[in-house]
Parts: sequence; C-alpha cells; structure tokens
Amino acid sequence: MKLAVIRHGDSHHSAQGIIAGPRTCPGLTSHGIAQSQLLADRLRRSGELSDCSIVLVSPVARAIQTAEALSGVLPAATFIEDRRLIEIDPGNVDGMTYDDYRRHYGIFDPASHPDRWFAPDGETWNEFRARIRSLLSDLACRYDDQTIVAVAHAGTIVAILLELFGIPRPGTGARFEPVHTSITTWRHNDAWILESYNDALHLRAGAFSRG
Repeated sequence: MKLAVIRHGDSHHSAQGIIAGPRTCPGLTSHGIAQSQLLADRLRRSGELSDCSIVLVSPVARAIQTAEALSGVLPAATFIEDRRLIEIDPGNVDGMTYDDYRRHYGIFDPASHPDRWFAPDGETWNEFRARIRSLLSDLACRYDDQTIVAVAHAGTIVAILLELFGIPRPGTGARFEPVHTSITTWRHNDAWILESYNDALHLRAGAFSRG
C-alpha cells in the first residue's frame, strides 16, 4: 500500500488565532486556494498519484476545500470524509481563540501531561495517538496493494511520523513542520517505509514559495 498524506492549504483560522476543528473552521484563504490549485496542476502534469483508488478527507473545512481543488485530477470517483484524520479533538473549545484558551486552561503540554484532555469533551494526547495508530492499522489491512490519498493537517502528519518511528512524545528538542499542501508519502508491505516528507516543489516559484 502507498499512503500519500497531503496537508491542507493556508487557512483563515491561523491568521485569526482561533482553534478551528470540525465545527468552526472558516476555510482556506485566497492564498490557500492558490496553493491547492498549484498542487492540482502539479499532480495533473506529473501523474504521480494517478493510480490512487480512494481519497480520504478530514471533515474540517480547510481540508475539504483543499480536496475539492484536487477533484478533477485524482481518479477516485468519490472522496470519503474520515474523522480519524482530524488533529487532536478540541472538544468544547472549538472556535475559541488561543488567547482565551490559555486564559481558561493554561498551556497544553502533551510532553509533560499526555493524559490531560485538551479541553472538556476533547482528546488527550495519548487518545489522539491511539486514534492515529488505529487508523494506520486499518489502512494497512484494508487497502493492500492500493494507493490511498489522505487530505489532513500538520498535526495529523506529525502524529503519524511520531507513531511510525516510535517517538514516544513531542518535546525532544526537534520538531517536524510540514508546510501547506505538502505531500508526505509512505509505503507499507511488511513494514512502513517513509518515501518522502514535506514535498512541496509546486510552491517553489514566486509568491508561493512560503509555507
């Protein structure tokens, strides 16, 4: 199985400083739409994911809109929303500003407190990791010998990297920072093999060179 995980394009929530999960995400900026179109152009020219049989999409507006930009390029007839691809579930703070979050709940520190929930009705870091672990196991069993595209988030990509490389928690002094619309590709036979990380060659030109 080949798994290509695409990060969504630039989103309004970053500039607005809000926690934007499945319920409140304001979607892509015009720059994020342009980034997604550049990715679509790349895939159209290269044909590098032309054998994909299914596209899974995080049910968050910025991921859905990124996937929509690829709908005329990827051969899969339908896109399937999969909640397992969201970042850590923010629970009842979905839509809250980060400043208000810190005033109410302090700093979320998964390295020191992996079993503390992000907020009421939200996930803990360990629950998030368990969800990602279950997702990977399911994909490896269900889609043997197929190419799968997943449109998700930086946090999802990072959690997959940590999980598959057996890194127990963040806070090691180094970090991953996948850029908008980058592609991270894995292959699974008997084991998971990282083929590429943070591939964003389509963003290299002009105004779109920034992540």
